[in-house]
Amino acid sequence: MDYRYTLDVMTETGRMLERAVVTPDWKAALEWTHFEGIREGALPAVTRTGPGEVEPVWDAHQGEPWVSGFRVTVRTGEGSVATRQIPKAYLRRIALEMSTDLIKRRELEPGSTFRWVVSALPAPGGAAPATAGGALFAVGELARPLPVDESTFASFADDAVFASADDEAGGHVPVFFRRAVLDEATALAAASGDLETGGVLVGKLHRDGGPRDGGRPVMFVEVTAQVPAPHTRSSSTTLTFTAETWAAVRAAIALRGRNEVMAGWWHNHLDWCRLRNCPLERRRQCSAANPFFSAEDVHLHATCFPAGYQVALLVSDSAAAGGLTSSVFGWWEGLVVPRGFHVLGGERAVRTTEVQHGASTAA
Repeated sequence: MDYRYTLDVMTETGRMLERAVVTPDWKAALEWTHFEGIREGALPAVTRTGPGEVEPVWDAHQGEPWVSGFRVTVRTGEGSVATRQIPKAYLRRIALEMSTDLIKRRELEPGSTFRWVVSALPAPGGAAPATAGGALFAVGELARPLPVDESTFASFADDAVFASADDEAGGHVPVFFRRAVLDEATALAAASGDLETGGVLVGKLHRDGGPRDGGRPVMFVEVTAQVPAPHTRSSSTTLTFTAETWAAVRAAIALRGRNEVMAGWWHNHLDWCRLRNCPLERRRQCSAANPFFSAEDVHLHATCFPAGYQVALLVSDSAAAGGLTSSVFGWWEGLVVPRGFHVLGGERAVRTTEVQHGASTAA
């Protein structure tokens, strides 16, 4: 059954501010569910995600039509199925866009906390595939096999250190960075002056066929190299990849000839406290002193690196942190979130990270 979703924005005390019928873009949720299906062995390891289904999960206390999350299902033509549940927070970006409009109309004070809820009702027309950006979700290219190497997880884990809190237990696909990749990205970030710089992460997918976690094989990602992204447009706060960037990166990967995939991307954040000339005594408490993924970063990751295994490396410069630090973000439940990672060949300085959303919300 297809559903029509409505999002209500309210004040912290519950006064209604705005109600809108919304059309979520389910692409990220479908991509993440697709990869999770590959990880558990339910779906074949191919690059294409077919049309999927998204259904509301009703709130345990209020019941229908109030939504607490979404059930996402991806199927293949051969009958293979993968299903995952994602939180209501998947629609948080839409709530923030509505709050921004309310602030412009002076119906909501900047920086104030607001609440938002989602409801769903059956839509006319019966069952329909899930949509991405308002159109039927389908990939134009033919499905291609994902290159997956058979490897033992222990051979990587025994030579690695945790560069931040190990979140493998939370379900994230383990990611191993070659130390040279982090060193190269850090050196390029240090030499970038007052402009952001970045590149594309290249790597391999591995599968350990031995029984693990209840008998399931384990998949993990190895980031083997970074390709500096040429022909980008950059400023002190933004980095934009161009068509020339993608052509150059694909050519570099082909020249390597190692059957690698685009494992994600990396970029740097400058010391914004220095750029803003914040007083020295305030820099340790400044929110810009901590590594974070901005709304623009999330948009680029979602647009260019939507596969469930693709990650983003952030190199942050902060006097409060004592210089350049590395942190990693990746996909979980269709959202871009901070995540742990492993380093092959040595330790790296890291910081606690966050995804920047802007206005305060109370879902």
